[in-house]
Amino acid sequence: MSDSFDSQRDAIAYRFENELQIYEKRENDVIKIMKKAFFTLLFLLPLTVLAFDFQVVVPSGQTLYFDTVAGGVSVVYPHVGDYASAWNGFDKPTGALTIPSQVSYQGINYPVVSVGPAAFYSCAGLTSVVISHGITTIGNSAFNGCTAMDSVAIPASITSIGSQSFGACSSLTSVCVYAPEPPTTASGAFYNVSLSACVLYVPCESASAYMSVAPWNGFGSIVAMPCSVTVSTAVNNTER
Repeated sequence: MSDSFDSQRDAIAYRFENELQIYEKRENDVIKIMKKAFFTLLFLLPLTVLAFDFQVVVPSGQTLYFDTVAGGVSVVYPHVGDYASAWNGFDKPTGALTIPSQVSYQGINYPVVSVGPAAFYSCAGLTSVVISHGITTIGNSAFNGCTAMDSVAIPASITSIGSQSFGACSSLTSVCVYAPEPPTTASGAFYNVSLSACVLYVPCESASAYMSVAPWNGFGSIVAMPCSVTVSTAVNNTER
């Protein structure tokens, strides 16, 4: 009887082990199918890669996009990719724009320290731009292709203006720079702009400095502003 019991026990154990192996195989097959379906779906879904940390509506009414950098935030274009796809899927800002010196997001205030490369690339609906005091850098091609922009105000805090920052701004006729010393400016900052038709406004004590250095000495006329003139600073915004 002991031999019969052992045989039955072995048969049950063998059957259990066999069924367990079948179950594990089926489970592995299901997992493989699920993984394949997941990666197929992931491949088929359109991916939108964002280049910003947060967005806010600034006082002049436009939605701008910001990326955190050392010392504060930088204004950036919203879509990751080359300049041509910078605004894919997003509405470009239009009208009279004031870039604020500070923005608030989720209860935290961030100083705006720079306008990033191509931040407003080909934003052809912008008509004028005021850059608030506190911003120090205008990146390469920041306003390149803003063909309707006829005026720009650059604060005294600006120290660097990149290549083609205002390239192809074909309607530009007025540039106000409040920096007492001409900021470091790439020679092609105003590429494809008719500077001879533009008026450059500078601090009352700085006209001679601007007249002696490119590209500022290429303007059609350089006008010394009254010494009491200052650029406005906007700080309020609505976060999104």
